[in-house]
Amino acid sequence: GQTYINFYNFTRKNPDRGTSYNPVALLVAYDRGTSRDGGKAFRRYRYLKGDNMLDAFATVMFRRPPESFANRRGVEMSLFNSKYGDIFDALTPDFEKSEAFARALPAYKAAILIGGYPKHPEMTKVLTGYVKNGGTLVLNVEHLNQPFPADFAGAELTGENFNASGYKIAKRRLKTAQVLVKDEEGNPIFTVNKYGKGNVILCAPRFLVPDYDDSRDDLADAAWRLTRNGEYEFEYVEYLLDLLAKETLPAAVKGDIQYGFNKTADGWWIYLINNKGVTKF
Repeated sequence: GQTYINFYNFTRKNPDRGTSYNPVALLVAYDRGTSRDGGKAFRRYRYLKGDNMLDAFATVMFRRPPESFANRRGVEMSLFNSKYGDIFDALTPDFEKSEAFARALPAYKAAILIGGYPKHPEMTKVLTGYVKNGGTLVLNVEHLNQPFPADFAGAELTGENFNASGYKIAKRRLKTAQVLVKDEEGNPIFTVNKYGKGNVILCAPRFLVPDYDDSRDDLADAAWRLTRNGEYEFEYVEYLLDLLAKETLPAAVKGDIQYGFNKTADGWWIYLINNKGVTKF
């Protein structure tokens, strides 16, 4: 109880604590989810490549620490350090009615559409308006099944793929999009297209994860185990998060520590949390 009293007294001494600064929205389907171990959403759905994409982001944001004595005893430790800080919020883009999503999304500088979605005109309309008014949206080539405007991504699929280091990468014809990253043979991997006041970043590696046949449970389970055990690096996901953190953070924090930002009327609070040296049960 004394800890809470001390914290309350601290807040009274520092009344201008500002507002939590979370500039990046992770857009996750309403019927999916992830945990520190990842795997099938709600332990019931087939583990699709879209689910592996979600686990890839969680893995890169919060690298699993080495197994500790407490973990081996079945005690879960839940606080993680991340080089990206506490800059993400998770939003649901695909409810049947999109009014709440449309109100919330403009608060974010960037948004990443994660997972697979059937055609959803209302969601697509909100995302298009978000970019047109100045937002940055990260799409995967798998999301081009949505009814976006023809010039939205500035590129079109050719229907061909090529394999690179286990990834299936879609070939595209660029129209107005500019290349952000290309491979050694000159194939565009990430492109950016100006649309209205904002930008669309299009990612060519399908779902940004190593390819597997997700209709087979044995291959899906293997992909989950490789993800959970940290054997996948997910370099494309890491590139995106590095880029967005650099573009959206007001300051750089380096070191093995948890951190985040609060925006005040005339500046910033930066908070630092040491998750090392203390086992939090």
